[in-house]
Amino acid sequence: MKKVIFIAFFIQIWLYSEAQIVFDLSDKNESTESVDFKIGSQVLFKNLIPSERISGHYSFIIDVKQEPIPAFKGAQLAGAECEKSVEVQNEIASINNEEDEGKIPDHIKNLNEIINKPPKDINNNCLRYLKSLIELTKYIMPLQFKLDYNQTITITVKRKGKDSTYIWTKIYKTPIKSPWHIMYGFTFVPDMLNPVTNYYCKADTTGKLYTVTKLNNQRNDFFKNISPTLMFQWSPMKKYYFRTGSISKAFFSNNFYQLGFVGGLSLNFTSEIGTINVLAGPSIVIADNISLCTGIILTQKNILNGQYKEGDIIKENLDFDQLHEKKYMAECFISLAIRFDSNPFKKDESK
Repeated sequence: MKKVIFIAFFIQIWLYSEAQIVFDLSDKNESTESVDFKIGSQVLFKNLIPSERISGHYSFIIDVKQEPIPAFKGAQLAGAECEKSVEVQNEIASINNEEDEGKIPDHIKNLNEIINKPPKDINNNCLRYLKSLIELTKYIMPLQFKLDYNQTITITVKRKGKDSTYIWTKIYKTPIKSPWHIMYGFTFVPDMLNPVTNYYCKADTTGKLYTVTKLNNQRNDFFKNISPTLMFQWSPMKKYYFRTGSISKAFFSNNFYQLGFVGGLSLNFTSEIGTINVLAGPSIVIADNISLCTGIILTQKNILNGQYKEGDIIKENLDFDQLHEKKYMAECFISLAIRFDSNPFKKDESK
């Protein structure tokens, strides 16, 4: 028996713990609220007048769709089970004859007090009826669409009164998410696509003539080829931007990684002044915060000045900068970047 009670309690907790939009009719003010959600959410309408709900006078508009509440069957408006108690009968009549949803919370409080401390002249049937009456003050309506990020949902409730129609309107906004992120990291540029050769002026035996000669043991300085980078990450198939309802979409975007594209700028310190490189390519973002990417980068390289060629004999001993000229060339790159919740280089005025 205990296991059955526990399972029933667990199911009830699970049902009511699911994320849902709460629309409180006791609040007549128009408002805009932020709401978090899970896929398959629902709207919980609170503090309805039981007699008006039974009569089917409430209707709802979510976006452009209007759905009237069907008349509730099987409930006894008079509450015959509680006829022995005048106090309870008065409270039942009071909540059923109420015309203001703003006062329904007080009636619910009074009914709960009766249920928790029942008078001697009421039985279990009456208590069950009072509980069902409280349940009539709520209505759960499943949404006819899936909630996503970056949505604005307008919900309108109408109730036909005796002399007029009462209207409530509330706007709910789901969390704002963008497929764009700014990331900071480092880029390594190997000398692969367009390798270059550097030269120097080799003096002859007289010391008056110089030969343009290839430098020996030319190699990339690994650390000089690593540059700090600012990247703009775009994940068009990210899980909050498109619904991942198919295997192909799940391949591009899931809870562990998202595939996308990156563009950015890196600062090259191989020269005294430093030059700006432009890069772009595909990327993979792991756990929303770490980006691994590769692609093509435009970077400056030192090549032999156009007026010279290897083996030329000149009369002047030219230094490295005089013998070479800078030219932007395409290269491949490998980058590692991290996403921060704010600009890590912004000065904190509070400090």
